[in-house]
Amino acid sequence: MKRQPSVASIAQMLSTTLYSRRFFPYYTFNILCGLDPNGNGVVYAYDAIGSFDIMTYGVVGSGQQLIIPIFDNHFKGFNNLNPKLPEDVATTE
Repeated sequence: MKRQPSVASIAQMLSTTLYSRRFFPYYTFNILCGLDPNGNGVVYAYDAIGSFDIMTYGVVGSGQQLIIPIFDNHFKGFNNLNPKLPEDVATTE
């Protein structure tokens, strides 16, 4: 029987791949998104050496300065006159 790897397994494999090249690194900043075993969304953000962290959201690239304030407002309630967040977002941290 074939099984699909979990997102956590793929996250660890990507981290190991990046860390194995730490002396001559791939200069990429990756974001891995998927669903955990409970069906909730999960986001893994990486640096070039392979360190990763689970985040609420992640942005990488030239447009990150434009989109981060929008995500902060939507997901964390920053700079919002009525900071009522959806219940599923408010409980993820």
